[in-house]
Amino acid sequence: REVTLQRPPMNMSIGIDLSSQPGAACVTVRRTEGKAAEKAGLLAGDVILTLGNVVLRNVALAQRWFRLALAGDAMQLRLAAWNRLVLVTKRDGKAGIQCVAPARGTGVIVLSLIKGGSADVAGLHVGDRVLGLNGEIMPPDADYFARVAKTSQELALVVSGCTSEQLLRKDAQGMLGLKCLTGLFSAELPLARTTEGGVITEVVSRAPAPLRRP
Repeated sequence: REVTLQRPPMNMSIGIDLSSQPGAACVTVRRTEGKAAEKAGLLAGDVILTLGNVVLRNVALAQRWFRLALAGDAMQLRLAAWNRLVLVTKRDGKAGIQCVAPARGTGVIVLSLIKGGSADVAGLHVGDRVLGLNGEIMPPDADYFARVAKTSQELALVVSGCTSEQLLRKDAQGMLGLKCLTGLFSAELPLARTTEGGVITEVVSRAPAPLRRP
């Protein structure tokens, strides 16, 4: 998605704290502060690809271009995905959500939800990736998420994109080619385990089964 960030007066901060990783030609919003970032709709966990026609390959480059902007300038930012903000208000002291750290990447992945619980009612789904928590970037640490969820009455979660249903056809060996937390989905697994919300950690590349000649 694209957002427009209005450059505040030069004596004021833009209101975004950025981070970057070697080899990744982008910067990530770690924290948002101030009305400019809020008005633009930037969220903690958003990945910024470009400012205008400039690819923001690292934090130093991003900060340089932000400083060059004049007060009142409208800066066009292109983001990697359409993140959404989900507000969870705990009921009876429980958020009703369990997360797990991903095999790679940032944030945590929703592993399970209590049906009818606070997180379920708020619109979270199993498999959602939580990139931001209460205004700050979410590290790949499920224990940290659990501690914050336990001590906070409300959780402001930045969730990556949206989940969707896909119809997959098993190959000749009865395999789907997905590695999940419960192992490799296959025809041998009990039906209940294949239909519950599984968290995909890897898509397995498999050669097509050889054709049997008559």
